[in-house]
Amino acid sequence: MPFRESDGRVWAEEFRCQGEEPKLWSCPRVPCPGGTCHHSGAVQLVCSAYSEVQLMTNGSSQCEGKVEVNFSGRWRALCASHWSLANANVVCHQLGCGVAISTPGGPHLVEGGDQISTARFHCSGAESFLWSCPVTALGGSDCSHGNTASVICSGKRRKGYWYLGCSWSETSPRAEVEGKLALKCNFSF
Repeated sequence: MPFRESDGRVWAEEFRCQGEEPKLWSCPRVPCPGGTCHHSGAVQLVCSAYSEVQLMTNGSSQCEGKVEVNFSGRWRALCASHWSLANANVVCHQLGCGVAISTPGGPHLVEGGDQISTARFHCSGAESFLWSCPVTALGGSDCSHGNTASVICSGKRRKGYWYLGCSWSETSPRAEVEGKLALKCNFSF
């Protein structure tokens, strides 16, 4: 993705973030060598549009089902051919459902008329949220509704489990308790 060269000043510090900081200003910073940074070394960001994850279940458990991500305000299923146990483990952890036991496919899971995402997540399994994983946006979808990603997690959703997420279509993050909006949060970079 091409970026235009900035005509403004460049911040003369390096941010050394680990990835879990709530704000950019929470990251350790060190001065740029020589006290200046040039436009050719300026950071260019692409923010992820994937912000929430849910499991579409057939009623047997809130901790198993078809994996869907919210992309720009629309829920989309993920393709099973690009799905791993490490990815599933992150989803289970994010939803408060323990660890991933398996990633089954097939018609026993909820089917739907929703769209299928062409995103391929590359999780190690240790991430706290699916959107913390590297993601590759693929061209066309080679996936059908019978080949969507799914997961069976080890536990039941914990009562009072707090999920802090940000819906791309909203202006502020929100906190949910058991899937219900609990409060809107205001924090920014």
